[in-house]
Amino acid sequence: MVMLEYEYGTDIDEAYDDLKKQIDIISTQLPDDAEEPVIMEMSMDAQADITLSINNSQSPILKIAVSLHMIQRGSDQIEHFSPI
Repeated sequence: MVMLEYEYGTDIDEAYDDLKKQIDIISTQLPDDAEEPVIMEMSMDAQADITLSINNSQSPILKIAVSLHMIQRGSDQIEHFSPI
């Protein structure tokens, strides 16, 4: 697998077309038993990711309870939320 990452502001349609043309060129040079190359598009914006840092003078159990309460209260405003 080969992953490509483009700079912010890159015209993705143009980059896709250029990539497709290059893959078509090298595909003719692959061994006969090689699988056909596949282009998969992924957006890093679609990745679910959150980082939570808790720092206060309260007990660890209370920190976790307060944090979970805050996450649960805010989760209805998050489009895709999966509690751990």
